[in-house]
This record gives sequence, structure tokens and C-alpha cells, in this order.
Amino acid sequence: MLRLAPSATDFTMHVVEADVAQRFPMLARLSIDDLSAKLASTKPPLLVDVRDDAEFRVSHIAGAEHIDPESTIAAVNARLAPLAAGREVVFYCSVGMRSSVIATEVQEDLVKAGAVGVYNLRGGIFAWHNASRPLVNDAGPTNAIHPYNAQWGKLLTRQDQVRLLLAP
Repeated sequence: MLRLAPSATDFTMHVVEADVAQRFPMLARLSIDDLSAKLASTKPPLLVDVRDDAEFRVSHIAGAEHIDPESTIAAVNARLAPLAAGREVVFYCSVGMRSSVIATEVQEDLVKAGAVGVYNLRGGIFAWHNASRPLVNDAGPTNAIHPYNAQWGKLLTRQDQVRLLLAP
């Protein structure tokens, strides 16, 4: 995935964000500040969380639709197209790689279905969490975050909030 090995000394969120932007130049990106403003607007975007079920259950951005990263493009389009008409669609995952893959694949179809823009959240939920933005789970507000794995979890600045969720 990432051109830089997670154990490299210059493995930082900034490097990861630059790598994602380079790999997906045709996909627009939103900063966490831009997303926060859009979520507070009268017409918030459709949020799409592209992480595994365990990651989503630990926490997600309020109102996000969950899409398994292994979903087929046809299944993603079938699920999101009816929700996208007249709205911006913002995809996110841990750092932006999985969500960029899916967003790139479906953006043309979502625009045809009436979406007014398709974006990826720069830095993903890790950047959102690192900036102490609000997260939720089934029990309500939470500060917890799933690290994806031990190496990628090193990008999280609030290590005391890292939580793994075992399969039910």
C-alpha cells in the first residue's frame, strides 16, 4: 500500500497524507476543519466510513454510513447512490488509503446519481481523532480509536485512547 514502510523513521501523518494524495490525484480531499464546517451546515455531507466492522464498532464519526473495504463496487454504488443525490459525499478510513481506493472507483457513478462532489478526508479518522474531534460508537460519545494495527497505530497521538475490539 504505502510506499514508505511503517517502521521508517520518517513515517508520519504528513508523509502518509502526501503519499495518498500522490496515488489518487483525481480525488478531491477535505481537511478535518473543512469537514467539521460542512457537518455543522444545514446540508451536511454523506459520510462513508470504509473500515472493518471492528474498527467501526470502536468509534466512527457521527452519522457515518459503514462500508466494508472488501465490498464490491456494485454493492457500494447500490448502497450509496440513493443517499448521494444532492449531497457531497466524504469517504474516510484510518488514514485515507482504503477510502481513496473506493472513492476513486465510485465517484463517477455517484456524481451521475446526483452527488455534488466526492471527497476523501485528509488523514482519515486518525487525523480527526488526533485533533480531538468527536467520535461515537453504539453506546454514544467516545474518545476511543481503533489503531488498525500496531504499526499504523503509531500515527495516533493519543495512545491512551487506542482500543482493539475482539470479534463478537
